[in-house]
Amino acid sequence: MNSINIYENKTLKLQNVIVRRLDLESDDQNLFDSEINKISTYIQTHGANQIGPLIQYSKVELDENNEPDINMQFMLQANNFIHNVEQPYRMESLLRVKNCLYADITDRMIS
Repeated sequence: MNSINIYENKTLKLQNVIVRRLDLESDDQNLFDSEINKISTYIQTHGANQIGPLIQYSKVELDENNEPDINMQFMLQANNFIHNVEQPYRMESLLRVKNCLYADITDRMIS
């Protein structure tokens, strides 16, 4: 039987992570799929390999007009640091994200 354990207020530690902030005002219907493929291709064409899953970061803040501004970013870890990363990406050697929700999926096989 499968179970999901949920943990709150965890700190996520990432190494060699490439980050891409998304433009949510884009009219592209395939924005998410397109950006994920672009990030993955960027990592490969710069001599690295993706490790770990896709991480989606989102945060809502109020702008200067007191309107909600959604900050959404995709993050992928690479097996080594990529130097001289061009916009719209940024590369972080170490990134800690606090106050994360962590879900641990346990797959138990019944015999």
